[in-house]
Amino acid sequence: MMVVPPERWARLKEAFARAVEDGAAAGEAACAGDPELRSELESLLLEFRRASDAGPLSEWALPASGARVVAHDLGDEETIFTAGDRVAGYTIESLLGRGGMGEVYRARQNKLSRLVALKVIRAGQVSERGNRRLEAEAAILGKLHHPGIAGVIEAGHVSVAGPGGGCCSRPYFSMELVEGESILAYAERLGLDLRRRVALAALVCDAVQHAHQRGIIHRDLKPANIFVDNAGQPRVLDFGIAKCIDDDQPNTLAGCVLGTPAYMSPEQAVGLRDELDTRSDVYSFGVVLFELLTGRLPYLVAGKPSFEVLRIVREVDPVRPGLLRPELRGDLETIILAALRKDPASRYASIGTLADDLRRWLQGEPISVRPPRATYLLRLFARKRWRELSAAGVTLVCGLAIATWQYNEAQLARRLADERLADVRRASRELVTGLSSQLWNFESVAEVRSYLAAEAIRRLDELAAASGGDAATLWDLSIACHELGMAAGHPGIPNAGDREAAIRSLTRALQIREQVLLKEPRNTTYLCGVAKTASSLAMLMTERSAAKALVARSTAAYATAKSLEPSNAQLLQDAAYQMAIDGALRAAAEEPFEQTFGNAVVLARAAVELDPNSSERACTLGTILSMHATAVRRSDTARAMPVFAEATRVLERVLEVDPKNYTCVRHIARAKMTIASDLRARGEKRLAMETALAVERTQRAWYAKNPTDTFLCLDMAGVMLQTVQLLDEDAGDYTRLRSERILEVKQMMRRGRLIEQLSGEELTRLRWAESLDADSVDRDQSHKDHP
Repeated sequence: MMVVPPERWARLKEAFARAVEDGAAAGEAACAGDPELRSELESLLLEFRRASDAGPLSEWALPASGARVVAHDLGDEETIFTAGDRVAGYTIESLLGRGGMGEVYRARQNKLSRLVALKVIRAGQVSERGNRRLEAEAAILGKLHHPGIAGVIEAGHVSVAGPGGGCCSRPYFSMELVEGESILAYAERLGLDLRRRVALAALVCDAVQHAHQRGIIHRDLKPANIFVDNAGQPRVLDFGIAKCIDDDQPNTLAGCVLGTPAYMSPEQAVGLRDELDTRSDVYSFGVVLFELLTGRLPYLVAGKPSFEVLRIVREVDPVRPGLLRPELRGDLETIILAALRKDPASRYASIGTLADDLRRWLQGEPISVRPPRATYLLRLFARKRWRELSAAGVTLVCGLAIATWQYNEAQLARRLADERLADVRRASRELVTGLSSQLWNFESVAEVRSYLAAEAIRRLDELAAASGGDAATLWDLSIACHELGMAAGHPGIPNAGDREAAIRSLTRALQIREQVLLKEPRNTTYLCGVAKTASSLAMLMTERSAAKALVARSTAAYATAKSLEPSNAQLLQDAAYQMAIDGALRAAAEEPFEQTFGNAVVLARAAVELDPNSSERACTLGTILSMHATAVRRSDTARAMPVFAEATRVLERVLEVDPKNYTCVRHIARAKMTIASDLRARGEKRLAMETALAVERTQRAWYAKNPTDTFLCLDMAGVMLQTVQLLDEDAGDYTRLRSERILEVKQMMRRGRLIEQLSGEELTRLRWAESLDADSVDRDQSHKDHP
């Protein structure tokens, strides 16, 4: 067992991947200058060769967990047989292919003069374990009798001459010869439409379900292992790494990840081979189904090393099929994504159930994985049975009205889908062209965000006008309006400094979201969207009554959403932040705020407990603690200090894993500047100044990255004005240091027209600093006049 420190593990993985994929020389090059690392690499390669008994390796890598990924290299080894050789009652005609364990030949069975596929173990696999694996594959195939699976004919051993002149016995088996092509090649060659591809997929499910019912998991379902024969019947091939569910033999390759990374289930990608069940095949076939219907894999894995592919399979959500092919939206997309769920427990329980849903879709019937809402069921029933309904007593006029409505709805949906696709294509071209031409004119990230959001709104407005109130289009429009408002002038993020524009956009976003929510009042996504926009808009209101009304609306929406999904960590986090905003507004209006902040902290801690590995949840908790401490400090600095200290601890832990999180930086700065003020009040002037200058250096580093950003300008100005207050007046260069900061702040305020965006406290601090500076100038002038 090698123990590799974490900092060397990344280098070892990289060297290992290069050695496996590009050859030993590439692996050695990755270890250049580090003999110890090279030794570790050699030991690792040797240990895995022995553990897998796999011979030469071509594609194996290490995921983050350290599980082994093993596949086999065909290398340059010579084939065992050549055309014309007679083997155990068969005459070899040609080599069909070579896999990790065996070679497959096209052969003729001499007695019956029929063509078969003959599989013999490869030279590099001749060992007790290799023999057992081939024999196990033959035994598995012997249990399966289904038109969708190539059946085994016979199995045995054959003597083969060895390189030293001796002979060795190798296992073999013969099976039906499937002459055809892979399922993807077949579908593309014939140009199969969507319905015929779905029907073909259902037939594959039947074959896999047959294997599952006999206790066999395939574990390597992929297009290359699913052929369609000349009669159009799909056949599942290559059970080389299949597993019997009731096999109680010890797993000598525990920890190895066998299979094809892009098609593995998340649990298979971890290497827990003994814990796999039939739902792993459901996932793998879900990948095949996705590729069959969209023409690409659900993840972008091309050109990536195997260990990165396995990480993506474990951690990244698949792209929605409907984004790639609009006609997949609805039930078919739901079916595909249900098969691709990361958690096996939430996947289809069996591949037979998946096949049933595919056939239900073909027949226009309700699928099992969609909630049986009345409107959904009625629409499907009416679509299939409107004639029967009419015959049963519904008047012809009503029947025609229903049919006309359905036809118009279908036409509208089809037209919207076409328009969405065309709009996406046009938007892509126009956006790239427009952004490229204007890129050099933008002075900040906020301006780029504003441009992109405005372009999105313009296009979505056109679609919304033609959508007839389509909820999905209106929701997309509300998202664009919300983002534009935030980028225009919301104080919580980097913005362009246009508060009025922010209010206009956020108001429109809220109006649209309320309209969409009326259609689905129990949709938690819509409820949280309304709450979030109302809360954001409240922070921009100058009138307390308007802000309170918006906060009340946000609170009500979050309360409804929480009652529907009480264990939703994201929802609890958003609700907590909304409460913190309410608490800050109450504190600013000198109203009671403690209970509001207390509730916010409780919710934020609950969100962290539900999702303890999320830096976002922890950041929100730290932010709320900082906001609470700021509110308490207005009247009781001593009581605020421990809250600031806790906020700092939480946020600094977040920064360790997310160093680009500016929200953490600004709230840590707020806390530390308050701590510096407390130190000065207690007479520790030097420590107070050192603390303040350290915060200023950090803030300046961020400000230097984008000095035109309104958000960063205001934060930089605020920190410098606080530093002026904390500078040690006994220092010899006190006047110079203070004047430099005051001058820089005034220049920033003029350049960015930011004076109106300062808070009351910051504005008071600026006026005080200006008066200090003016007094210094007067004293200096008086000294010159009266030396």
